[in-house]
Amino acid sequence: MVKFYCDNETCPTCKSHINESFRGLEIDKHSNEITKMDNGVVQLDNQVTVIVSDIFLYESELKVKRELEHGVKSCTDVIRMLVQRNDLIKLDIAKDDNLSDQQKEKQKSNR
Repeated sequence: MVKFYCDNETCPTCKSHINESFRGLEIDKHSNEITKMDNGVVQLDNQVTVIVSDIFLYESELKVKRELEHGVKSCTDVIRMLVQRNDLIKLDIAKDDNLSDQQKEKQKSNR
């Protein structure tokens, strides 16, 4: 619309004169609307930049979280294995203690 009023002093369709003050008001009105829209676009662009930055930060934190979870799982697996080995060692010790007790009893009965 601004270009139309800047380029035309008469209506191209009906050839009527377009009042200079009316043209000036229309140009100002539409220029203000364009300025508001341009400012809105800048604000939206800034918001998009912040959101994209937040997304990258989230993805980075998610990657760290996954790495930590993997580390925790590995540690949990090692602990589980150590507990099983400890249980086996306890069983072996109990068997040895039982055999020792049986051997002591046998020695007592042989005397």
